[in-house]
Amino acid sequence: MPWGFHSSPSYTTPPTTPYLRNERKKFVITNPLHPLHGKEFEAINYRHGSKISSVFFHDSNGRSQLVPVDWTDIVPEDPYLIISEGRSLFRYEDLVNLAQLIKNIDCELK
Repeated sequence: MPWGFHSSPSYTTPPTTPYLRNERKKFVITNPLHPLHGKEFEAINYRHGSKISSVFFHDSNGRSQLVPVDWTDIVPEDPYLIISEGRSLFRYEDLVNLAQLIKNIDCELK
């Protein structure tokens, strides 16, 4: 991962510690629906959760804020989505997971 963050922390590191590897801590909010879209901030902390990882920062008023890293340029865009250029609505892994869920529901109903 670029910009000083890495996706899989050491198993000995608590999940609430920042995973900053180098000096670059700036990021841009890339989610077009976020009110701070396109603005650059400096990361003050990073939390890796089991489902969502977040970055903490101070807004222009000095208040602490947090956003999911998926809404920033910290995490590179999924290569599959780049290559598919919007032609596919689903990733292969997601379809396999959906098929397994349907199979489990079908087995429970019988």
